[in-house]
Parts: sequence; C-alpha cells; structure tokens
Amino acid sequence: RTFATVKKFPFMMDDREFVNRIIWKLEEGKTMIAFESVDNKADYGVSLRTTRGWMRGFWLIEDLPLRGRAKQCRVTFVSQLDAGGVI
Repeated sequence: RTFATVKKFPFMMDDREFVNRIIWKLEEGKTMIAFESVDNKADYGVSLRTTRGWMRGFWLIEDLPLRGRAKQCRVTFVSQLDAGGVI
C-alpha cells in the first residue's frame, strides 16, 4: 500500500511531504513492517507548498517468552530520513 502525509514545519519553512510504500509480513512470533519513499504523486484536493522528503526503514516486533502471566515483545526500529530542501 502507498500512504502520503504532510508534516508541518515551523514558520518560514516549507512543510514536508512524504509518500511511502509500506509492506508487512506476519510470521510465527514476529511481525515485520518495511517502508520506503516512492515517486508517486499524491492528490490532496488542494494546492500545497511542500518539499518532498525521503525515508526508508523497518520495524521488527518479536514475541518474547511469557514472564509470569505478562506478555512481552521486543521492538526494533531502524530508519533513514532526508527532510529535503534546506533546514
């Protein structure tokens, strides 16, 4: 799936637009989610002054053994981000 979002930036800076493709995979005891920017054009229904940002990364969520009756998991998050333009 492809998702688009616009992040508000402070006064005198263009807002940043990110358009990302997201995929996920479920396996026994773990969930993997990967995302990467794509060049698709998003239609917001209005004209926006934005600068296109770029990012890629993934989430890995792994079940851990029960500790008493409490369920636990380990979460690993890795990403790269280029906010684009001049900051």
